[in-house]
Amino acid sequence: MKKILIMTNTLYSGGAERVLQTVLNHLDNDKYDITLYSMHRENIDREVYKRQFRYKVVFDDYNGNNTIFRLLSRVILKIKGKIFNCCPAKVFYSLFIHGKYDVEIAFIEGESTKIISGSTNTHSKKLAWVHIDLEKNSWTSFLYKNDEDEKKHYDAFDKIICVSDATRLAFLRKYCVEEKKVITHYNPIDTQYILAKSKEQSLCFDSGVLHIMSVGRLVEQKGFDRLLKAVARLKQNNRAFQLHIIGDGEQKEELQQYIIQFKLERYVKLHGYLANPYAVMKLGDVLICSSRAEGYSLAIAEGMVLGLAIVTTDCSGPNELIGGGKYGLLTENSEEGIYKGLKEITENSNVLSKYKVLALKRSKMFNVQNNIQVLEKIIDE
Repeated sequence: MKKILIMTNTLYSGGAERVLQTVLNHLDNDKYDITLYSMHRENIDREVYKRQFRYKVVFDDYNGNNTIFRLLSRVILKIKGKIFNCCPAKVFYSLFIHGKYDVEIAFIEGESTKIISGSTNTHSKKLAWVHIDLEKNSWTSFLYKNDEDEKKHYDAFDKIICVSDATRLAFLRKYCVEEKKVITHYNPIDTQYILAKSKEQSLCFDSGVLHIMSVGRLVEQKGFDRLLKAVARLKQNNRAFQLHIIGDGEQKEELQQYIIQFKLERYVKLHGYLANPYAVMKLGDVLICSSRAEGYSLAIAEGMVLGLAIVTTDCSGPNELIGGGKYGLLTENSEEGIYKGLKEITENSNVLSKYKVLALKRSKMFNVQNNIQVLEKIIDE
């Protein structure tokens, strides 16, 4: 049985985390003994993470009532943080990552990748996942001196797994790593799970209204600021619609203020993070992706499974998912593009119906068993 370490930044906050859940739940129990590390301690929801695994935390904190222990814990965390920020990755790994593994996986860019790049285990196979177009959204740059420094950390890996062809090409252009070690592996989409969860009891939406869904972390990359500006313009057209945003993040207060300022309360609902987004998504008609940059867009794939018409800005992963505009409405990557796309689909019922049918057709490409089999080959080879 192979011993596998999987390092992730968080367990629940976005699409990459939902991919992690699918991967863990489908990897062969008889072949792999898995240890999962996250940056900070989070509760393991066994409705979501069904597989049994060891769970460890990089920056663990003491949550008990003992004041002395709590103070000591904070001091230790500060020391760990300074070591992480100031010392080579090998030093941090040697001090704080324990156990011997056959395979070590950095499941997402950023902290996870930096830590695993410092592995002192010369016998393990090392894999790094890239979920984002790092050429257009270099969010990890704060962890490294420059692009060359980040490249050196990626050089420590045997394989770099990108979630779309466009993401792979962007990675190769940015870092100029050895081409054969950078591969494409699409995210696994568990259609049966999505459809089953979509049948659970959910909210009641207003009838006679077009319901537009958008799912993602409330961060600048996802473009919700542009989406709200487009909605503010769209409401002037006297169309009956509501935008439902599922997700949480640092821009929540800013978005709420915009909704109030421009009197969009009737038109926009912020649902926050939902453990089961599918029961709400299924009530929609349209799935809009307003992102400035994406690697894959799990939300689009899930929207397709649920039969929602897809409207997306033109960025690498979404473009690939909808076949360059064949299976969804592809818009210019701008506020104007988002507005025009929403205007077209809200004003033309034939366009709406067409893309609903095409979304379901496209979703037939998703086969979680085949996807996991290919992933296991990557792990085992």
